Amino acid sequence: MLDITLKAISNEEHIRPIIYTDKELEYLDESYCDGIRTFRKELYKTIQTNTTGVKIQTLLHNEVFAKLDAASKLFSVLVLKTETTLPYTSIFIEFDCKYWSEAQENELRKRMNKKLRHRLFNYLCLDCHSKIHYFVFNVFTTISSIIL
Repeated sequence: MLDITLKAISNEEHIRPIIYTDKELEYLDESYCDGIRTFRKELYKTIQTNTTGVKIQTLLHNEVFAKLDAASKLFSVLVLKTETTLPYTSIFIEFDCKYWSEAQENELRKRMNKKLRHRLFNYLCLDCHSKIHYFVFNVFTTISSIIL
């Protein structure tokens, strides 16, 4: 089911997958559950075969469900259940923009912050100048009144 899902996603021009697996999966071995090594091997092979440049994110099982719960408040969530009975083998796929990279987003945020800081600096400078002018005017007025 995962290979079909990832192939369908890879054919889309506007979305790319962010794949989450349970952190606990890394710590399971054959002594805990028979077949887990084969499952992991097939999982990584399926992801590598059907995606390009996708990094697998690992989170504790309850943290992944917390993300899922938060996402469900804003978006529709689709759950596909297989007959796999191995523990901590859930795969969570979040959609991100394929047409806009993380590097582009970071660059945009840097530009925005730079402009906002520049505007803030200019505002502070203008405010500073007006206070200096006000101070100079008051000092000049005070000195003039003393002299005159």
